Amino acid sequence: MSDACPLLGGRSCLQNELQMKFSCRKLAVSSDSGSGSEVARQHLVLFEEASLFQDIRDPSLRSTEMLPTASLLTAFEGPKPEDLNLPLQLEVKQELDHDHNDESEDDSSGVEDHSPTSVEEDVRVEDRVFPFIHDGIQQLRGRFTMIETEGIALSDRTTRTMDELASRLPASRRVAVVGRSGSGKSTVLNALLGCQLLLTSACLSALYDRHKVILKSMHVLAHADTLLHDPIVSAKQLAERFYSRARGTDTGGVQLQNFVSSHDLEDDDNAIFGPFQVLSTGTVLVDVPGYGDSNIFRYSASSQLPSHLNDRAPRAQRAKKSMESADSVMLVCDVKRVVDDQGVREHLEERIKAMTAMDGRRVTNGDLLAVVTGNDIPILENEARLGKKGRSMLMEYKIKIRELEEQKKVTKSKMKTAISKPKHTAQPEVVNQLSKTVNRIRNAIAKQKADRTCFLARARALRVRDGVQQLYKKCFLDVSRNKSLEPSPLQTGIPQLSEFLHRNNGREVLLDTRATLVSARYLCLDLEDCLRQSSSNPDFEYVDFLDASNRVLCDAETEALEAISRNMIAINNHQQDLVNGLSGHSTKCASESLNVLEMWRTMVPRWNSYRSSMRYEGHYYGLDLNEMLTKEMVSDDALNSWNQAMNIDIPYCAKIMTKEICAVVRSAKQQIVSSAPHPHQAQIELACERIDEWELTKTARSAYLEKRTDLQRQFGGSFAQMLQEKLRGHYEMVAAEKGIGMFARMQGANYERLKNAASLFESIIDSISDSFIEVDEKGYEDLEVVITTMFRHLRNSVQMDDAEDSAVSALLRHIRAWEKAIQDHINIILIIIMSNSFLSKLHHPAKPIKVASGTMGDSGSYVLSLGWYTERICAPPPQSTL
Repeated sequence: MSDACPLLGGRSCLQNELQMKFSCRKLAVSSDSGSGSEVARQHLVLFEEASLFQDIRDPSLRSTEMLPTASLLTAFEGPKPEDLNLPLQLEVKQELDHDHNDESEDDSSGVEDHSPTSVEEDVRVEDRVFPFIHDGIQQLRGRFTMIETEGIALSDRTTRTMDELASRLPASRRVAVVGRSGSGKSTVLNALLGCQLLLTSACLSALYDRHKVILKSMHVLAHADTLLHDPIVSAKQLAERFYSRARGTDTGGVQLQNFVSSHDLEDDDNAIFGPFQVLSTGTVLVDVPGYGDSNIFRYSASSQLPSHLNDRAPRAQRAKKSMESADSVMLVCDVKRVVDDQGVREHLEERIKAMTAMDGRRVTNGDLLAVVTGNDIPILENEARLGKKGRSMLMEYKIKIRELEEQKKVTKSKMKTAISKPKHTAQPEVVNQLSKTVNRIRNAIAKQKADRTCFLARARALRVRDGVQQLYKKCFLDVSRNKSLEPSPLQTGIPQLSEFLHRNNGREVLLDTRATLVSARYLCLDLEDCLRQSSSNPDFEYVDFLDASNRVLCDAETEALEAISRNMIAINNHQQDLVNGLSGHSTKCASESLNVLEMWRTMVPRWNSYRSSMRYEGHYYGLDLNEMLTKEMVSDDALNSWNQAMNIDIPYCAKIMTKEICAVVRSAKQQIVSSAPHPHQAQIELACERIDEWELTKTARSAYLEKRTDLQRQFGGSFAQMLQEKLRGHYEMVAAEKGIGMFARMQGANYERLKNAASLFESIIDSISDSFIEVDEKGYEDLEVVITTMFRHLRNSVQMDDAEDSAVSALLRHIRAWEKAIQDHINIILIIIMSNSFLSKLHHPAKPIKVASGTMGDSGSYVLSLGWYTERICAPPPQSTL
């Protein structure tokens, strides 16, 4: 099995070959005298501790080392990731090699060495894990096929697990880049990617999705490098060329058609591929159409739009789908409009409320970034809005510039007088000295003007930052029970923003990779169970011990299932309280529905506009009747209740459930080991240690909470979409009205429908409750399966088998060797996670950092990136509430 090969930099088995064809282009900055002030572009370095200046006579900046930027990385210099990861990984590798050398010759005979062979600096550990898993699954399938004649067969559940692991791909993180047309979205993306890839004009309206593509079969990759002639590669070409070659196989054809051809998956989206450094950790950048262009975000990607909206449906649905499926949102704003633009404020407030209250996400992980562009545009003094101290500093700049201008004028006069003297009295050395003095004064004037421009731009940047942060703080406090909060910003320029996006997904990828390895490790236990149950000559010498251990495990399993039931009841109580609270708010919505309908009639007074709003299912030029009708359901009190129940109480109950289950399992394992016969005690203890109860239950808990998070994201921070779906048939009926008196008939139909709005809102509450019940039932089933599987492994682990069949014994040794290699990979990933956690503390200090800015490529614009991370603002409820 070959390495996974995406057509993006950083995850390719053909990485060395690709680097020879086109290197991963990093950000290069060059001067552009046609956009903004050249002096400001060279000297706009906004940082409290240091100011880095570039000589104005040498404006070219061609390497990333010369970028005039300052951020957390320069202020808090610490060991770089490669300085920590590589030595630690190599140390683990040496220990693993030592362990392998100590194995007996009999145990290693006929068993392939699956352990990590080396830790290369240019190959990420997760890039090797998935090919390693796929290759191991393929070998195990082949070996089990060879011994099927011996009566050994895999269970359906084990087969499904193997299929799932064989098709699993590395995790990715989608970042939706949104903003008004002309705000600089494409310019920011071009700078992040390191090349002028997207058009930067306002006519750009397509949806671009930059993501990875993975091929998993070597016979498909054999000729892949012949197609890689340009940095931007069409995946569709690769699919058309090799699909006929691979369609005869079980894996290559299906994967090639599904994962390489973006046409099949993205519905004609303009997917772009290339070896971009910022995307090498699985980050996917999605350029969403400007939210100020139209009401495209008012329509759900899952809803069916009316037939007369088909021309706008694809774009609207894809944009809405991109927003709903995004893990992070990057809001790009123009520095001139970010504070005062009502659209920006409304959009930012909507995203903050949706993410912090409804979705259960936190801005800590970079889920929300605000990027302010155009910081190099010259600013007038009256636009800076300076205070007394600022005006005083600005006056000092003016005085210094005026004094230098006077000195230059006097020096030029002296030089003119010296030049006009007759030749016999001329003094060339004096003229040269005066000329140098003029040049020195001219440079000093230029520097003072640059400093003044920098000072004005800094004042504006600080004002913009404070304005955005105050809006963020207000929105966050509205959904956090008014707890005190002091958000500290993470400010970067484009190079630092690129590094942030590159690094931000690293931990999630590692955690997902570790979860895949854990699943593969427990697959080994399943396979051993199959061999034990089918062994032809089991010989157990301690029947009494087995009976006692089975009783202990049965009691422990019952107690663990009771812990699940007990905590699921507590979770259901929290949900029921939330549903009851929402029901009260929905009752208020129903009582106010007729008043809202009357308000809508005054806002849309003309018959043609009214019918148009019905055709658009309650939407009209930024107005939304559905949101107005459900406004009370997303009030501050409702959002506070939602946030408390969904994001604090329920996760806390899930955590308590995990701890109780682990305590039960650990107690049972200790009893079994302590009562085991002395000759087998060490072996039984080692077998019990192979089963990590914390890892299993934590994985199941994370999967359950992830389903709940997905459910919250479906609401999108509002219940307007659910109401719109309930009223879709009514909207179509009202919009079909024609003829004389249709305006009155439309209003009357709406009045009759909302006169009984109580039943309408009750159906919405029932839908929410049903969604909760469905997720809880699925979560309970998954947890029950995990508990049953874990105790089955424990029962089998205490049985000392003595299989005489050589083929079965060889397969058992192969499984155990593969399991050991899996554990080696898990250990390496744990070390990387711990070292990255140490680095994150260096790069995310507790004290606030002043604004930093950086260049945005060849356009000459500057960017101020505002991200936030917060401490835990709500303490968990006491255990007595369970």
